[in-house]
Amino acid sequence: SVALIIFLWPALGWAAIPTGMVFSRLLVMDLTTYTLPNIYTVPLICIGLCYALFHGQFGQAVMALCIMLSFSLTLGHYRVSMGLGGGDFKLLAALFAFLPLTTGFWAIAVGSLLWLPIACLKPKAMVPFGVPLILGWCLMLRFPHLPNWLISTIS
Repeated sequence: SVALIIFLWPALGWAAIPTGMVFSRLLVMDLTTYTLPNIYTVPLICIGLCYALFHGQFGQAVMALCIMLSFSLTLGHYRVSMGLGGGDFKLLAALFAFLPLTTGFWAIAVGSLLWLPIACLKPKAMVPFGVPLILGWCLMLRFPHLPNWLISTIS
């Protein structure tokens, strides 16, 4: 928790304290119980929607609402075929409420790439999806220019 707060401090200032505490709790819970409880994810969505609307980012708010709508329409299918639960979708909706669309996709990609070696250690085991989401989210908060740097070094 303290390490995550220190990591996020340059990007968020005092907001790094509650953000780091919530993210740390979600990481531990997803790693140990494979659950992301509503008591953490629903307030993240609400705060993210308020943040997006307050800053005039209506596209972010619409994206988050679309994710929640698709979650409610397809919950049974995804639980059976992909192992994604409701907490994963709610965390994804919160991510897109806080981050612009392209940055949100970069957060998913970077977090998943970082998590891939660990996930490959147990190829047939359940892998929590909230962990790479939070890892990518933290990296995009701390290093907002990371996608531009990655694209410029590749090309």
